[in-house]
Amino acid sequence: MSEANVSSGEERKEAQSDEKSELSVLRERVALLEREAVEAKRAHEAEITGLKVSHAADMALKDAGAKNLTAARAVIEGFLKDARLTGDGRVEGLLEEISRLKQTGDTAFLFGADETPRGFVPFEGGEETDGVTLELLRKMTPDERHRFSVENPGRYKELYGGDI
Repeated sequence: MSEANVSSGEERKEAQSDEKSELSVLRERVALLEREAVEAKRAHEAEITGLKVSHAADMALKDAGAKNLTAARAVIEGFLKDARLTGDGRVEGLLEEISRLKQTGDTAFLFGADETPRGFVPFEGGEETDGVTLELLRKMTPDERHRFSVENPGRYKELYGGDI
Protein backbone atom coordinates (compact mmCIF):
# COMPACT_ATOMS: atom_id res chain seq x y z
CA MET A 1 0.00 0.00 0.00
CA SER A 2 1.28 3.37 -0.83
CA GLU A 3 1.74 6.21 1.55
CA ALA A 4 -0.79 8.27 -0.38
CA ASN A 5 -3.52 5.70 0.28
CA VAL A 6 -2.68 5.53 3.99
CA SER A 7 -2.66 9.30 4.24
CA SER A 8 -6.03 9.67 2.47
CA GLY A 9 -7.52 6.98 4.74
CA GLU A 10 -6.32 8.84 7.80
CA GLU A 11 -7.72 12.10 6.41
CA ARG A 12 -11.10 10.44 5.89
CA LYS A 13 -11.13 9.10 9.44
CA GLU A 14 -10.17 12.52 10.74
CA ALA A 15 -12.88 14.19 8.64
CA GLN A 16 -15.46 11.69 9.90
CA SER A 17 -14.34 12.31 13.47
CA ASP A 18 -14.72 16.08 12.93
CA GLU A 19 -18.19 15.56 11.45
CA LYS A 20 -19.23 13.43 14.44
CA SER A 21 -17.89 16.09 16.78
CA GLU A 22 -19.80 18.84 14.94
CA LEU A 23 -22.92 16.69 14.91
CA SER A 24 -22.80 16.13 18.66
CA VAL A 25 -22.29 19.88 19.23
CA LEU A 26 -25.31 20.60 17.01
CA ARG A 27 -27.42 18.02 18.84
CA GLU A 28 -26.52 19.58 22.18
CA ARG A 29 -27.40 23.01 20.81
CA VAL A 30 -30.79 21.74 19.52
CA ALA A 31 -31.53 20.14 22.90
CA LEU A 32 -30.67 23.42 24.66
CA LEU A 33 -32.90 25.42 22.30
CA GLU A 34 -35.77 22.97 22.84
CA ARG A 35 -35.46 23.36 26.63
CA GLU A 36 -35.39 27.16 26.28
CA ALA A 37 -38.49 27.05 24.05
CA VAL A 38 -40.37 24.95 26.61
CA GLU A 39 -39.38 27.36 29.40
CA ALA A 40 -40.38 30.39 27.32
CA LYS A 41 -43.74 28.82 26.51
CA ARG A 42 -44.33 28.05 30.18
CA ALA A 43 -43.42 31.63 31.15
CA HIS A 44 -45.68 33.04 28.45
CA GLU A 45 -48.62 30.89 29.57
CA ALA A 46 -48.06 31.97 33.18
CA GLU A 47 -48.02 35.62 32.12
CA ILE A 48 -51.25 35.23 30.10
CA THR A 49 -52.92 33.44 33.02
CA GLY A 50 -51.78 36.24 35.35
CA LEU A 51 -53.32 38.85 33.06
CA LYS A 52 -56.57 36.90 32.88
CA VAL A 53 -56.69 36.56 36.68
CA SER A 54 -55.93 40.25 37.06
CA HIS A 55 -58.70 41.27 34.67
CA ALA A 56 -61.21 38.87 36.22
CA ALA A 57 -60.37 40.19 39.70
CA ASP A 58 -60.80 43.81 38.59
CA MET A 59 -64.18 43.03 37.02
CA ALA A 60 -65.34 41.10 40.11
CA LEU A 61 -64.29 43.97 42.40
CA LYS A 62 -66.03 46.49 40.17
CA ASP A 63 -69.20 44.37 40.09
CA ALA A 64 -69.05 44.06 43.89
CA GLY A 65 -69.07 47.85 44.23
CA ALA A 66 -65.46 48.50 45.17
CA LYS A 67 -65.01 52.23 45.71
CA ASN A 68 -61.29 52.13 44.94
CA LEU A 69 -60.07 49.24 42.77
CA THR A 70 -56.42 49.81 43.67
CA ALA A 71 -57.06 49.64 47.41
CA ALA A 72 -59.41 46.66 47.16
CA ARG A 73 -56.97 44.92 44.87
CA ALA A 74 -54.14 45.38 47.37
CA VAL A 75 -56.22 43.59 50.00
CA ILE A 76 -56.83 40.53 47.79
CA GLU A 77 -53.32 40.41 46.27
CA GLY A 78 -52.27 37.52 48.54
CA PHE A 79 -55.34 35.55 47.50
CA LEU A 80 -54.61 36.16 43.82
CA LYS A 81 -51.05 34.78 43.97
CA ASP A 82 -52.33 31.20 44.02
CA ALA A 83 -55.56 31.85 42.12
CA ARG A 84 -56.78 29.55 39.37
CA LEU A 85 -59.22 30.31 36.59
CA THR A 86 -62.38 28.31 36.11
CA GLY A 87 -63.58 27.22 32.68
CA ASP A 88 -65.74 30.33 32.32
CA GLY A 89 -62.86 32.74 33.03
CA ARG A 90 -63.65 33.49 36.67
CA VAL A 91 -61.21 33.25 39.54
CA GLU A 92 -61.95 30.24 41.69
CA GLY A 93 -63.16 31.34 45.16
CA LEU A 94 -62.87 35.08 44.45
CA LEU A 95 -66.55 35.89 44.90
CA GLU A 96 -66.49 34.24 48.32
CA GLU A 97 -63.34 36.18 49.23
CA ILE A 98 -64.93 39.48 48.17
CA SER A 99 -68.10 38.62 50.09
CA ARG A 100 -65.98 37.99 53.18
CA LEU A 101 -64.19 41.31 52.73
CA LYS A 102 -67.48 43.17 52.39
CA GLN A 103 -68.64 41.74 55.72
CA THR A 104 -65.38 42.23 57.63
CA GLY A 105 -65.22 45.44 59.63
CA ASP A 106 -61.66 46.24 58.57
CA THR A 107 -62.37 46.11 54.84
CA ALA A 108 -66.12 46.75 54.46
CA PHE A 109 -65.46 50.46 53.85
CA LEU A 110 -63.83 49.55 50.52
CA PHE A 111 -67.21 48.57 49.10
CA GLY A 112 -70.48 50.39 48.73
CA ALA A 113 -72.69 52.25 46.36
CA ASP A 114 -71.26 55.25 44.60
CA GLU A 115 -72.36 58.48 46.19
CA THR A 116 -74.44 60.68 43.94
CA PRO A 117 -72.66 63.97 43.38
CA ARG A 118 -74.31 67.08 44.76
CA GLY A 119 -74.80 70.20 42.75
CA PHE A 120 -76.49 71.26 39.58
CA VAL A 121 -79.62 69.32 38.56
CA PRO A 122 -79.93 68.83 34.80
CA PHE A 123 -83.02 69.85 32.84
CA GLU A 124 -85.75 67.22 33.06
CA GLY A 125 -88.41 68.55 30.69
CA GLY A 126 -91.12 71.18 30.67
CA GLU A 127 -90.11 74.74 29.93
CA GLU A 128 -86.75 75.23 28.39
CA THR A 129 -84.77 76.48 31.36
CA ASP A 130 -81.50 75.47 32.88
CA GLY A 131 -83.37 73.33 35.43
CA VAL A 132 -82.43 75.54 38.34
CA THR A 133 -85.22 76.81 40.57
CA LEU A 134 -84.99 79.20 43.51
CA GLU A 135 -85.31 76.19 45.81
CA LEU A 136 -82.41 74.39 44.09
CA LEU A 137 -80.37 77.59 44.11
CA ARG A 138 -80.82 77.87 47.89
CA LYS A 139 -79.73 74.23 48.34
CA MET A 140 -76.46 74.83 46.48
CA THR A 141 -73.25 75.33 48.40
CA PRO A 142 -71.84 78.86 48.34
CA ASP A 143 -69.20 77.80 45.79
CA GLU A 144 -71.83 76.22 43.52
CA ARG A 145 -74.06 79.32 43.83
CA HIS A 146 -71.14 81.60 42.98
CA ARG A 147 -70.18 79.48 39.96
CA PHE A 148 -73.82 79.53 38.77
CA SER A 149 -74.00 83.32 39.18
CA VAL A 150 -70.79 83.80 37.15
CA GLU A 151 -71.84 81.37 34.40
CA ASN A 152 -75.52 82.47 34.27
CA PRO A 153 -75.75 86.10 35.51
CA GLY A 154 -79.14 86.77 33.91
CA ARG A 155 -80.74 83.59 35.25
CA TYR A 156 -79.21 84.17 38.70
CA LYS A 157 -80.65 87.68 38.85
CA GLU A 158 -84.04 86.39 37.66
CA LEU A 159 -84.14 83.68 40.35
CA TYR A 160 -82.55 85.51 43.23
CA GLY A 161 -84.04 88.88 42.45
CA GLY A 162 -80.92 90.72 43.42
CA ASP A 163 -77.53 91.80 42.32
CA ILE A 164 -74.75 89.43 41.62
